[in-house]
Amino acid sequence: MARLKLITDETCRCHREIKDVKFIDIVKQDIFSYGVFNHEIPPDKIGEYDFEYLQSKVPAYYELYDDHIDMSDKRQAIICKVPGEAAKIISEIVGVAVGLKTAKTLFKFRKRDISKIGLSGNREKRLDFTINYNGNKIEVETKGTTGSHHVNAMIEDIHKKKEGKVGNINRYGFVTLLRKAGDSNDSKIYVTDPESFNIEPSHDGVYKYISYYKIYFSFILDNPQYNKIVRVLKNTTRYKMPIIKIDKIKYSFEYNGKKYFGQCFDKRLIIDNIYRYARDSKNLDQLYKLLTKNIGKEKYFLGVDADILNEINNKNEQKLLSYVSYDKYERRKGHEYIQMSDGLLFIKSKSNSLPIMEEQFTEMDVKTRLGEIYSYIGNEWHECGAPCRSREKEGKPCEIKTYRGHCHFHR
Repeated sequence: MARLKLITDETCRCHREIKDVKFIDIVKQDIFSYGVFNHEIPPDKIGEYDFEYLQSKVPAYYELYDDHIDMSDKRQAIICKVPGEAAKIISEIVGVAVGLKTAKTLFKFRKRDISKIGLSGNREKRLDFTINYNGNKIEVETKGTTGSHHVNAMIEDIHKKKEGKVGNINRYGFVTLLRKAGDSNDSKIYVTDPESFNIEPSHDGVYKYISYYKIYFSFILDNPQYNKIVRVLKNTTRYKMPIIKIDKIKYSFEYNGKKYFGQCFDKRLIIDNIYRYARDSKNLDQLYKLLTKNIGKEKYFLGVDADILNEINNKNEQKLLSYVSYDKYERRKGHEYIQMSDGLLFIKSKSNSLPIMEEQFTEMDVKTRLGEIYSYIGNEWHECGAPCRSREKEGKPCEIKTYRGHCHFHR
């Protein structure tokens, strides 16, 4: 680990959240897990699990550049071990990684909220990354260099791209000073920001954590539970415990001594893939076989740590505040694990490589979900049929039209 000194200029004098931080801790894995954001997503992959797509490339980044970077045990430095053009590539990757890790440390947004800013049509200068954070937008420019004499010029270049605040966008610049193999000095991270903007979250207490995980809850909770969370956040109302019914969450996995509750997905169930092969299928069995043959069996799990769910239910802000986990990326034969420091777990399994995935999320489950989508495409609805619980119709078959087994009231 390297502890880099944070150097701020006069443009940061109004930012207490910046002034109060003196050092940024960087481990070698950060260079790859954040540096991968510099990687462009192919056009045909945009919108399809952007964050997970990038994180799946971390092992490849590690294999490509691990030997080119060193972290000194004797001093606080990130060392570029290669010269010339290769050094420029390493400087850019490290600049991106350290800049984004520093921004996340200062402003505590989610890593998955980071997006790379593409070139505009007239190729005007833009910053590198944008982050959506509780209704506000942050733009970040990252640079890296092995020469201290380049730092001021890089900061000036950042200022040229930061000509005034636009709406509620706040713009920051981060320059990382690496060291060459023969240097004896430490590395540093320089921060600049000519504008002042308050990005405090809009929710306090336990509601802040509910808001943070809301996007994940939209994937893993059923509609009634998720709608209840949205209502609570909208009105900041007190809620009866538990707000999250963990026993209603179907799937769970254990990893590194932690248990995660969440939802399973399958690449064959992406609507674009289904539409692509539905026209050539006379029935559900044919569609299932075509998708399996052409897409393959590729299953996913997204889950939230049980400890987080329990403490949200218990309204225990102190335990949520002190929650500790870490980023870990592990690739095994045919499947991958992405554990994130904010209590999330993402699993990818290809071709039946993870037995527990097949036990929990079976091919019958995949085919059942596919059947629901196939019925929707063909507009083949049916009446729910479950016994009504309302006073006027108690016991009578429910007449609500649905494409699933039962309507949302009776699932």
